[in-house]
Amino acid sequence: MMSEFTVAEFVRYVSKQVRDPYGRLVGKIAAFISDALSNVKTVVLEHGDGEFNSYSMDYISIENDIVKVLSALKVEASKVAGELALAWKKSLALEELLEKKEITSEIYEHFQSQFNTTLKELKDRASEILDKIKGRIAELESQIKVLQLATTSAKISYRIGEIDESYFNSIMNMIQTGMNRITSEKKDLEASANELEKLLTSPPELPKAGEAEEEAEDLGALVVHVKD
Repeated sequence: MMSEFTVAEFVRYVSKQVRDPYGRLVGKIAAFISDALSNVKTVVLEHGDGEFNSYSMDYISIENDIVKVLSALKVEASKVAGELALAWKKSLALEELLEKKEITSEIYEHFQSQFNTTLKELKDRASEILDKIKGRIAELESQIKVLQLATTSAKISYRIGEIDESYFNSIMNMIQTGMNRITSEKKDLEASANELEKLLTSPPELPKAGEAEEEAEDLGALVVHVKD
């Protein structure tokens, strides 16, 4: 969900460091772009190499004054998965109405044509995102291999006395921190990939009538609490 800030609310975050969900330093907030109503829509980050990039507020999370850039792949995967699941359910509900003879074939064909077009578009988008996720997972696996090689090399050097314990511990701590971040991201992306693959191959189950009514009632009574 997009964080919503006015210029007056957001300006205090200028110069703050920004990290990704796994703790990697991305850069610092250099500026922002607001709309006609002074709502911040885009954040401009300065990266460590001096390059500047813009990020939609859709990908920015601010909680307890900690600013993070969310994974674009995870955000996009979650969005298309939700849309694809909804489109599947609408198509299944339409089939059910036809089977129960609650609608005519003409009405069925009218809606099914729209649903089929939407499903195809969403499946194409899901496939594209899935390919990107698999590419990123391959990159992470390569990084894991590099860290495993570096770990072995450090252990050998320490064992034969080429490096002392303080340097060895420093190396191992940095490698472990990196490994934790990489494996966490890989696990998250694999979960996103699995969700998309399931939706590409088979539709989700329709809720039972009673469950659907309860869910609608729960949504109607939903109260959102916003923490300061």
